[in-house]
Amino acid sequence: MTNPFLNRRDLLTVALSSVFLPKITEAKEQLREDHPMWAVFGNTKGSVTIVEFFEYQCPNCKKLHPQLEELLKDNKSIRLIMRDWPIFGDTSVYASRMALAAGYSGQHEQAFGALMKVPGRLTLKRVDETLRAAGIHTDRVRDALEQNFDTIQGRLDHNAAQAKSLGLAGTPAFIVGRELYPRVTDIDTLRAAVDKSGSRLPAVR
Repeated sequence: MTNPFLNRRDLLTVALSSVFLPKITEAKEQLREDHPMWAVFGNTKGSVTIVEFFEYQCPNCKKLHPQLEELLKDNKSIRLIMRDWPIFGDTSVYASRMALAAGYSGQHEQAFGALMKVPGRLTLKRVDETLRAAGIHTDRVRDALEQNFDTIQGRLDHNAAQAKSLGLAGTPAFIVGRELYPRVTDIDTLRAAVDKSGSRLPAVR
Protein backbone atom coordinates (compact mmCIF):
# COMPACT_ATOMS: atom_id res chain seq x y z
CA MET A 1 0.00 0.00 0.00
CA THR A 2 1.42 3.38 -1.01
CA ASN A 3 1.92 5.80 1.87
CA PRO A 4 1.59 9.42 0.64
CA PHE A 5 3.17 10.66 3.86
CA LEU A 6 6.36 8.69 3.29
CA ASN A 7 6.40 9.69 -0.37
CA ARG A 8 6.85 13.28 0.79
CA ARG A 9 9.77 12.39 3.08
CA ASP A 10 12.12 15.14 1.88
CA LEU A 11 9.47 17.83 2.11
CA LEU A 12 8.45 16.67 5.57
CA THR A 13 12.04 16.63 6.80
CA VAL A 14 12.40 20.28 5.88
CA ALA A 15 9.08 21.12 7.51
CA LEU A 16 9.93 19.28 10.69
CA SER A 17 13.30 20.94 10.95
CA SER A 18 12.00 24.46 10.49
CA VAL A 19 8.55 24.35 12.07
CA PHE A 20 7.52 21.19 13.90
CA LEU A 21 10.67 20.01 15.69
CA PRO A 22 10.61 22.77 18.32
CA LYS A 23 6.93 22.01 18.98
CA ILE A 24 7.56 18.25 19.13
CA THR A 25 10.49 18.78 21.49
CA GLU A 26 8.25 20.94 23.67
CA ALA A 27 5.56 18.24 23.60
CA LYS A 28 8.02 15.57 24.70
CA GLU A 29 9.29 17.74 27.55
CA GLN A 30 5.72 17.98 28.84
CA LEU A 31 5.22 14.20 28.87
CA ARG A 32 6.58 13.56 32.34
CA GLU A 33 6.01 10.01 33.58
CA ASP A 34 4.67 11.21 36.91
CA HIS A 35 2.10 13.59 35.44
CA PRO A 36 -1.28 12.42 36.80
CA MET A 37 -3.16 13.32 33.62
CA TRP A 38 -1.16 11.37 31.05
CA ALA A 39 -2.35 7.91 30.03
CA VAL A 40 0.82 5.89 29.55
CA PHE A 41 0.82 2.33 28.21
CA GLY A 42 3.58 -0.14 27.51
CA ASN A 43 6.97 0.46 29.11
CA THR A 44 6.76 3.73 31.05
CA LYS A 45 10.55 4.00 30.78
CA GLY A 46 10.73 2.84 27.18
CA SER A 47 13.39 4.16 24.83
CA VAL A 48 10.88 4.90 22.04
CA THR A 49 7.95 7.20 22.81
CA ILE A 50 4.80 7.17 20.70
CA VAL A 51 2.28 9.94 21.33
CA GLU A 52 -1.14 9.41 19.80
CA PHE A 53 -3.78 12.10 19.38
CA PHE A 54 -7.03 10.15 19.34
CA GLU A 55 -10.74 10.41 19.91
CA TYR A 56 -13.35 7.88 21.01
CA GLN A 57 -15.54 8.19 17.90
CA CYS A 58 -12.70 7.94 15.40
CA PRO A 59 -13.13 4.72 13.35
CA ASN A 60 -9.46 4.55 12.38
CA CYS A 61 -8.35 5.08 15.99
CA LYS A 62 -10.46 2.12 17.06
CA LYS A 63 -9.37 -0.01 14.13
CA LEU A 64 -5.69 0.67 14.70
CA HIS A 65 -5.60 0.41 18.48
CA PRO A 66 -5.70 -3.42 18.84
CA GLN A 67 -2.77 -3.65 16.40
CA LEU A 68 -0.94 -1.00 18.39
CA GLU A 69 -1.52 -3.04 21.54
CA GLU A 70 0.09 -6.00 19.79
CA LEU A 71 3.14 -3.86 19.02
CA LEU A 72 3.44 -3.04 22.71
CA LYS A 73 3.38 -6.74 23.53
CA ASP A 74 5.95 -7.53 20.85
CA ASN A 75 8.31 -4.70 21.73
CA LYS A 76 9.01 -3.82 25.34
CA SER A 77 10.91 -0.63 24.52
CA ILE A 78 7.83 1.36 23.48
CA ARG A 79 6.12 3.92 25.69
CA LEU A 80 2.68 4.87 24.35
CA ILE A 81 1.10 8.12 25.52
CA MET A 82 -2.52 8.73 24.60
CA ARG A 83 -3.75 12.30 24.18
CA ASP A 84 -7.50 12.87 24.03
CA TRP A 85 -8.46 15.18 21.18
CA PRO A 86 -12.27 15.05 20.95
CA ILE A 87 -13.15 16.63 17.61
CA PHE A 88 -16.46 14.93 16.78
CA GLY A 89 -18.76 16.99 18.96
CA ASP A 90 -20.18 17.11 22.46
CA THR A 91 -20.50 13.34 22.86
CA SER A 92 -16.80 12.89 22.18
CA VAL A 93 -15.98 15.61 24.68
CA TYR A 94 -18.19 13.90 27.27
CA ALA A 95 -16.51 10.54 26.65
CA SER A 96 -13.04 12.04 27.11
CA ARG A 97 -14.05 13.92 30.24
CA MET A 98 -15.60 10.83 31.81
CA ALA A 99 -12.64 8.60 30.93
CA LEU A 100 -10.20 11.09 32.41
CA ALA A 101 -12.37 11.56 35.50
CA ALA A 102 -12.36 7.79 35.98
CA GLY A 103 -8.63 8.10 36.49
CA TYR A 104 -9.22 9.75 39.86
CA SER A 105 -10.45 6.38 41.11
CA GLY A 106 -7.70 4.47 39.30
CA GLN A 107 -10.00 3.31 36.49
CA HIS A 108 -8.86 5.32 33.49
CA GLU A 109 -7.39 2.31 31.74
CA GLN A 110 -10.69 0.42 32.19
CA ALA A 111 -12.68 3.35 30.84
CA PHE A 112 -10.31 3.89 27.93
CA GLY A 113 -10.31 0.23 26.93
CA ALA A 114 -14.08 -0.08 27.14
CA LEU A 115 -14.80 3.04 25.10
CA MET A 116 -12.27 2.12 22.42
CA LYS A 117 -14.07 -1.18 21.89
CA VAL A 118 -17.50 0.37 21.23
CA PRO A 119 -18.37 -0.05 17.53
CA GLY A 120 -19.90 2.86 15.68
CA ARG A 121 -21.03 6.18 17.07
CA LEU A 122 -21.43 7.03 20.73
CA THR A 123 -24.28 8.71 22.55
CA LEU A 124 -24.22 10.11 26.08
CA LYS A 125 -26.30 7.15 27.21
CA ARG A 126 -24.03 4.68 25.45
CA VAL A 127 -20.95 6.19 27.12
CA ASP A 128 -22.51 5.71 30.55
CA GLU A 129 -23.71 2.20 29.75
CA THR A 130 -20.27 1.23 28.45
CA LEU A 131 -18.55 2.51 31.58
CA ARG A 132 -21.02 0.76 33.88
CA ALA A 133 -20.54 -2.49 31.96
CA ALA A 134 -16.80 -2.14 32.61
CA GLY A 135 -17.45 -1.98 36.34
CA ILE A 136 -17.16 1.80 36.68
CA HIS A 137 -19.54 3.69 38.97
CA THR A 138 -20.63 6.54 36.70
CA ASP A 139 -22.14 8.65 39.49
CA ARG A 140 -18.80 8.68 41.28
CA VAL A 141 -17.03 9.49 38.03
CA ARG A 142 -19.36 12.42 37.45
CA ASP A 143 -18.59 13.62 40.99
CA ALA A 144 -14.87 13.42 40.18
CA LEU A 145 -15.47 15.27 36.93
CA GLU A 146 -17.30 18.05 38.75
CA GLN A 147 -14.61 18.34 41.42
CA ASN A 148 -11.74 18.31 38.92
CA PHE A 149 -13.42 19.91 35.93
CA ASP A 150 -10.89 22.70 35.43
CA THR A 151 -7.97 20.27 35.44
CA ILE A 152 -9.64 17.83 33.07
CA GLN A 153 -10.89 20.48 30.66
CA GLY A 154 -7.51 22.17 30.88
CA ARG A 155 -5.88 19.02 29.61
CA LEU A 156 -8.30 18.74 26.70
CA ASP A 157 -7.77 22.40 25.81
CA HIS A 158 -4.01 21.89 26.00
CA ASN A 159 -4.17 18.86 23.72
CA ALA A 160 -6.32 20.75 21.20
CA ALA A 161 -3.95 23.72 21.20
CA GLN A 162 -0.97 21.44 20.69
CA ALA A 163 -2.70 19.59 17.85
CA LYS A 164 -3.39 22.94 16.20
CA SER A 165 0.21 24.08 16.67
CA LEU A 166 1.40 20.88 14.99
CA GLY A 167 -0.95 21.47 12.06
CA LEU A 168 -2.91 18.27 12.63
CA ALA A 169 -6.04 17.83 10.54
CA GLY A 170 -7.60 14.87 12.31
CA THR A 171 -7.16 11.63 14.18
CA PRO A 172 -5.33 9.39 14.61
CA ALA A 173 -2.08 11.34 14.50
CA PHE A 174 1.22 10.29 16.01
CA ILE A 175 4.55 11.59 17.17
CA VAL A 176 7.17 8.83 17.13
CA GLY A 177 10.43 9.92 18.63
CA ARG A 178 11.04 13.32 17.03
CA GLU A 179 8.91 12.85 13.91
CA LEU A 180 5.31 13.68 13.17
CA TYR A 181 3.03 11.17 11.43
CA PRO A 182 -0.38 12.76 10.72
CA ARG A 183 -3.45 10.68 9.90
CA VAL A 184 -1.83 7.26 10.18
CA THR A 185 -4.26 4.51 9.17
CA ASP A 186 -2.06 1.41 8.96
CA ILE A 187 0.19 -0.31 11.45
CA ASP A 188 3.02 -0.73 8.94
CA THR A 189 3.61 3.02 9.00
CA LEU A 190 4.01 2.94 12.77
CA ARG A 191 6.20 -0.15 12.59
CA ALA A 192 8.51 1.64 10.16
CA ALA A 193 8.48 4.74 12.37
CA VAL A 194 9.54 2.74 15.43
CA ASP A 195 12.22 1.02 13.33
CA LYS A 196 13.51 4.43 12.32
CA SER A 197 13.61 5.47 15.97
CA GLY A 198 16.02 2.65 16.68
CA SER A 199 13.84 -0.18 17.99
CA ARG A 200 13.19 -2.94 15.46
CA LEU A 201 9.91 -4.81 15.77
CA PRO A 202 9.29 -8.41 14.78
CA ALA A 203 7.02 -9.09 11.85
CA VAL A 204 3.30 -9.38 12.56
CA ARG A 205 2.36 -12.98 13.27
